[in-house]
Amino acid sequence: MLPIGRPHPVIHSLAVMRPLLILGAAWDAAPLEFAIAGFDYATFYCTYTWDAGSILIGAADIQLEASPYAINQPVVQNWFPQSLYVAGILAAGADVVSRVQREYVTYQATAAGLGVAETWNRGPIRVAGAERIRVRARESGDVGLPGTLEIVAIFD
Repeated sequence: MLPIGRPHPVIHSLAVMRPLLILGAAWDAAPLEFAIAGFDYATFYCTYTWDAGSILIGAADIQLEASPYAINQPVVQNWFPQSLYVAGILAAGADVVSRVQREYVTYQATAAGLGVAETWNRGPIRVAGAERIRVRARESGDVGLPGTLEIVAIFD
């Protein structure tokens, strides 16, 4: 492997966004919040373990939420979910209709992963301009025998 050098040191910040816990059927009620002002990107590293006793395939949903406010505001919405944007088709002489919707991501375990930790990453995602961030999660596979999920993030 060849080394990759940079002319200045890179400062990363590691945060455990969601400790290794059993997932619920509903979104996490109180996801951990992190102040991230000054960071430009986040990469999320997820570890999901499908319950070994389950006969249904396990799956986990995660949703990134950001806030433009350093602290909760009393009369406005404080948290905004990540969204997905799809540009419309451009045709000469016609207006374009593009689409944007709130987004969450589902990871479905593989059959080989029964009771075994499976990992994936999401990102880097641009977070510049946000004051705070949190990630909420839920079981979306076998909600009767939910798996566990841990999310660690690197901010830079």
